[in-house]
Amino acid sequence: MTSSEKLNTLFVLTEMTNAKLAKELHVDASLVSRWRKGTRNVTSNIDTLISLSQYFSKLIVHRQQFDILNHLMSIDADITASKNNLSDAIMAWFSEQVLTADEFIIHTPNPLDDDFLNAKKHYDENNPSSMGYQFLLGMDGRLNAVAALMNHWLDSDGVASDLIFYVDEHRDVTRSNIHYAANFLSRHPELTRQLNQISLIIPSDMEPADVIAVINLFVPFFDCCLFQMYEIKRAKPNTCQHYLAALVGVGSIVSSTYFHGEPLSVFIPDLGFTRHLYQNLVQFGNGGISLIEQIDRVSFDVAVSRRLDVIQLPGDLYYMGNPILLSILPVGVLEDIIGRFSVDHQELAEIKSKSEALLDRGVTSVEKYNVLVCAPLYSPEEIKEGILDKISFPSKAVDETERIIDEKNYILILEHLIKLMEQKPNFNFQVIDMLSHNYGVWVKPSNAVHVSGNYPKSVIYTSNQPILIKSHYHGIIFRYMKIPKEKRKREYNMQLIKDHIELFKRHLGNG
Repeated sequence: MTSSEKLNTLFVLTEMTNAKLAKELHVDASLVSRWRKGTRNVTSNIDTLISLSQYFSKLIVHRQQFDILNHLMSIDADITASKNNLSDAIMAWFSEQVLTADEFIIHTPNPLDDDFLNAKKHYDENNPSSMGYQFLLGMDGRLNAVAALMNHWLDSDGVASDLIFYVDEHRDVTRSNIHYAANFLSRHPELTRQLNQISLIIPSDMEPADVIAVINLFVPFFDCCLFQMYEIKRAKPNTCQHYLAALVGVGSIVSSTYFHGEPLSVFIPDLGFTRHLYQNLVQFGNGGISLIEQIDRVSFDVAVSRRLDVIQLPGDLYYMGNPILLSILPVGVLEDIIGRFSVDHQELAEIKSKSEALLDRGVTSVEKYNVLVCAPLYSPEEIKEGILDKISFPSKAVDETERIIDEKNYILILEHLIKLMEQKPNFNFQVIDMLSHNYGVWVKPSNAVHVSGNYPKSVIYTSNQPILIKSHYHGIIFRYMKIPKEKRKREYNMQLIKDHIELFKRHLGNG
């Protein structure tokens, strides 16, 4: 059996149909009107779903991630369907198609209803060797569809599926879905053993108490699989396009083939602390969300080419001592972008060869261990120099009260992580930050090389200097390759978190 056949993934697309929910999800009125005017009879809904499924099937093959947004925005019909034998109709259609199991997509209004259970039973009976499932439990099928594609490429050569959740502030529905999934896993230990990772997609403005509540639901599974968390920044103006663009961007980055088959630990931006920073820097255009970020104080080794989207960061990054690869552009766009620079195929082959060699340096035998990142961290030298008192937010000053609230939220989450580590001896957190240095310095380099078009825009220095990134996603995707054993010790990380709890408490006391 091929790895593709073993990777049997069930996509459960949930619904978003009423205007109130759409408004809360920051979808603009024109899109809501189009969806609400869409036909609601079962036949048309199934046809729409089939059309969408066919598209995703082709998309999985060609990996043209950036067609997702335009396609989803062009759907006029409401794909929400009633229960009238929907699962049977969908299963009948899929049985006639030449589709592999990992291209199986099913839509049901509610993951808890009979349609979902019947479809799952049908799927089980027809895939007796399959142990991999993926449940996307959220409020909006369109958002989750993009998230599903994002997750699909995380482990393209693996045997087991991943578990991914889109967590929204609609607490009753979200929590009931997550409780359902958690209970399902607890009743199927054979499935749990097959899981590679659990991923959460959490809005950046979600309350820390709710974040902690969601994390608690997955504590029983922390020892058996990787735990990941993704933060999605809510976009302005209130359009679904911008919100989707953020997801598309994240999905494009994590789908990079430079990491296919390689174990990875985690990406999680800090939860809320840089919210005001984002609000000051986010710029909106026709292409979606653009965010300019500059990282300094780190010596970058542009290891392959000034046009390459993979950069090796040597030495002590944020004093953690972790060699990290930073992927900027999605693989599906690499050849197109290189083509824009009139690079011949020989140079392209050389770039790919060097990048593969770069990854081969000690990254093929990385252990799988649990990682959660949630706090802005500073080096001992910066702490001694009083960096927290020197932080200046760009553009407009941030209200002091709101800043204090943010830091109090961090204390709550950090204290919760310590409790988890103390309660589960086998569970470990690695902590790293992505935006803790020089908040007030945002400089556009004169020797920057810009990439045009509706793709993530990146700027790479041609010399051994910092990098400026302008892209369609929020934050920077860090991938741990090989972390020194001393940095994986529980005592090291627990003390690190405790130190920062005290640091923030002292800073708040002085404020």
